[in-house]
Amino acid sequence: MNRRSLTPRVRAVLRRLAAGPQDMRDEALLREINDELKKLPVEEIAHVRDRVRYSCPPCPMVQSVVLMLNGLIEVKNLQL
Repeated sequence: MNRRSLTPRVRAVLRRLAAGPQDMRDEALLREINDELKKLPVEEIAHVRDRVRYSCPPCPMVQSVVLMLNGLIEVKNLQL
């Protein structure tokens, strides 16, 4: 499958996730990730979710992002 490249805004948000303190949740960052990724198709969201899951250390913030992206994928699959 040919994946299109991530937009600069999505890349910037993911860089902030990787660079930020990951021992606590950052609601503003979660909101920004959600706003940027909800425009993408399900396959792209799943790709980003897997990149976050396997490239960041397991911590509360990463777990929150993965759960949020799982929910976003579910909502898109339900076509709500």
